[in-house]
Amino acid sequence: MAGVKLEFISNPVEFLAMRKIAAIFPEIRAQMLGYIGTKGKSLLYFNFLRGQELNYRGETDRRGRKKVSYTITKNATAVKIRSYPANLFEKGRKLRSGRMEPGKFIISRKFKNEMNGGLQGILDNFDRMYLQRKLDKI
Repeated sequence: MAGVKLEFISNPVEFLAMRKIAAIFPEIRAQMLGYIGTKGKSLLYFNFLRGQELNYRGETDRRGRKKVSYTITKNATAVKIRSYPANLFEKGRKLRSGRMEPGKFIISRKFKNEMNGGLQGILDNFDRMYLQRKLDKI
């Protein structure tokens, strides 16, 4: 079996900018996920919890818990957006009369589709506002 070996030998000074860019990628990735989480949180709150699907006022409940929150996973690989009021109505509930109310599927269908459609716009805004500034400094 024949094989080909390719070696890349470079001068360390020539690729100093590339090393700086590679060094800021973990920070940029975490900032990007935080930006997506913030935008997704406001989208969920303003589009689904303030009148369209559910009618809640205020961003916190009486106990001080946030109604919509997000977390960035370990190693900044994903962002999780959650809402406990939306979770209460997600799969349906049993009413006092004994009937089952159908699920609203806010998080699993409606919000997910809305985020999938708007994700490219959110990333473009992040690129314009933050990423380009960081790269211009390098």
